[in-house]
Amino acid sequence: MSMIARLPSRKFTGRSGARGWWLLITVQLLMLPFGSGAWALEVEGLTRFSTLVTSRAPEARAKLARRGLGEVIVRLSGSSSALSEPAVLDALDRAEAYLAQARYESTELMLDDESGTPVPADRLIMTFNQDSLETLLRDAGLPIWGKDRPQVICWVIVDGSGDENWVAGESEEAGAWLLAQGRRRGLALQFPLFDLTDQMAISAGNVRQLQADNIATASRRYGASHFVAGVITPTASGYRGRWLVSLQGESFVLEEQAASLDAVTALAVGALADRMAARYAVRAAGGDAATRIQLTIEGVDSLDAYANLNEALRKLSPVKRTELAEVRGETLVFQLQVEGSAAQFMDLLALNRRLRSGFEAEQDSTRLWRLHYRYVP
Repeated sequence: MSMIARLPSRKFTGRSGARGWWLLITVQLLMLPFGSGAWALEVEGLTRFSTLVTSRAPEARAKLARRGLGEVIVRLSGSSSALSEPAVLDALDRAEAYLAQARYESTELMLDDESGTPVPADRLIMTFNQDSLETLLRDAGLPIWGKDRPQVICWVIVDGSGDENWVAGESEEAGAWLLAQGRRRGLALQFPLFDLTDQMAISAGNVRQLQADNIATASRRYGASHFVAGVITPTASGYRGRWLVSLQGESFVLEEQAASLDAVTALAVGALADRMAARYAVRAAGGDAATRIQLTIEGVDSLDAYANLNEALRKLSPVKRTELAEVRGETLVFQLQVEGSAAQFMDLLALNRRLRSGFEAEQDSTRLWRLHYRYVP
């Protein structure tokens, strides 16, 4: 923890207060770490792949490295179509070259080998080199989605035999598949508590009818501006899923059919991940091509507030350079260089519940974007 994080929250008013504000910020600025911020949930393990195996043979590991690298590339780029890019196809042929670490762990599980005979299973855990993969994605012109990703609340019902059953978590088959598919795509999925507060806010009928307003109201309790509501119905040929997806108020409906529960949840999570990545993953830019932004934030009246903002800005993956250019009383002016568009950066800022946008974004003749926000403790 940095020194600034341990200082008590204090108000700074008047000219002498502003000078003190400047002095403390100047002294502490270089001491701030790139710790966690308030933007979104940090999704860990984006470069990790794990699977059960029956053989430790090198040829078996090489085949699984290719599969694992493909999964990790989709997770980092946010796009399943990335696997069709020539540069990525070439990398998949050399998958083990991108490994940072690989190890086996013994388990008490049994798994059928190639002959169908049950044998003890080991777990193979692979971690791929993130820097090398980000270089690959940049060179291929593909987007990169950082580990700070929006939390998504899942309101899901499994409908069958006249019963309506809420999916409450991983202990249920549908919940386990949804969370597994979410981890596979690097999403921060969460199920509600389904306590009395939830029961008063939302009904099964709201979800069955995909009523966005009711579901959005219930989701606000969890501080989430992203939610998925769905009904999974068993059919004669498998399962049908109807889903309402809302990303910061932008909603769309999905209808999918598949032969199995894991397949119908995979289709839904895949579509959700692709839509989210289209909004939040950024294509690399560098040098003069980087987007320049002047970010003005009012209402920053304490060191705690400053530490929160500076730390969060520095750790956003599109931000390549951060400079505190000016302090005017309780107003801070940051100069930023970011990858991707100003619109994508504003989508990321919208995930922070402490920031309120009060002005239209504008770009001046030098191609500098000017953004204006108010900090709300």
